[in-house]
Amino acid sequence: MSTKMDDQSILDELQKRSGVLEAKLTSPRRITILVAPLDYHAIVADLAKKGFEHVLALTSVDAGDGIDILLHLGRSTLITVKVKLPLQNPEIASVVDVLPGISIHEREVHDLMGVNFLNNPDLSRFMLSEDWPEGVFPLRKCFVPKVPEPIRRP
Repeated sequence: MSTKMDDQSILDELQKRSGVLEAKLTSPRRITILVAPLDYHAIVADLAKKGFEHVLALTSVDAGDGIDILLHLGRSTLITVKVKLPLQNPEIASVVDVLPGISIHEREVHDLMGVNFLNNPDLSRFMLSEDWPEGVFPLRKCFVPKVPEPIRRP
């Protein structure tokens, strides 16, 4: 598999890959695959070896019944690797050893959604202040921000 293959050839190869639960062409030059959490690292490593090593973004969504992690890789064809994690204790293997530039993206998702990226050497605060309460994740649906009291002037 390489970025020079056509979309259908890439999709066909991904559909045959162990650990890929679902693969679909969502638009021209855009493929989304759903993978099992335990297969995430191996699949990302395999994609990187085959030319999909450019990290466009790592995003996350509180889907209500869990947290979806979406890793967007590629160049001329974009492959989104999607993983569903539980809301309670969401953790997944870090891919920082395969894609070193993803470290900051994993820190952001860790900070704002509470996903633990196993074996990431630096999950220190990135977006939130150091005094932000532990276990409070502002991008989760259960987060309720405090409305500040209006300033009363004499």
